[in-house]
Amino acid sequence: YLLSQMPADIPKVLLRGIVSAEIQELARKNQSERKNWVVFSGTHEGTQGLEQLIVAWRRLDLSDWELHLAGSGPLTPILKEMSKGDDRIVFRGVLNRQENARLLCQARIGMNPQDITKVPGSVFAFKIVEYLAAGLHVITTPRGALEPELEQGVSYISNNTPEAIATMLNSAIRERRFMQDAQDAAFRSYGPMV
Repeated sequence: YLLSQMPADIPKVLLRGIVSAEIQELARKNQSERKNWVVFSGTHEGTQGLEQLIVAWRRLDLSDWELHLAGSGPLTPILKEMSKGDDRIVFRGVLNRQENARLLCQARIGMNPQDITKVPGSVFAFKIVEYLAAGLHVITTPRGALEPELEQGVSYISNNTPEAIATMLNSAIRERRFMQDAQDAAFRSYGPMV
């Protein structure tokens, strides 16, 4: 979407970001040590879909899975109140790069249930690429086109209603979609130079 706004005769390239060296260092080490964790890492604010995620999570009977929420923001107190009594929901607070990489590389699924944008591709959450590089399967609302080699590690939800989130989470876990990742492709496209 962004590149399409430039005149055709101007050379262009889009670089969404670079995956941290911390993720690269830990990603391959922890493959056998993955836990049944679903993770969100980012700012706890209104457009992230976190209230819907917690409602969805509480509807699911996933006693051997945990939802880990890293980060902080204006919604954190509301999210904690919504989560009371459910010990399957873990708040991690603000993490440094090493701690965040460790969390991502221990989990199986990364969540990005952001609100749908009016123009797909006008906003892209780089956390999707970080999740993929950490070896997570990603569940997200549409964020714009991804490279085809990254798509195998992504499951899309058409919207971020609790029903859509719960259905996809249940499906991804029951069908073991978390075994489908795009880690190598994410590092080839967005990894730090070694």
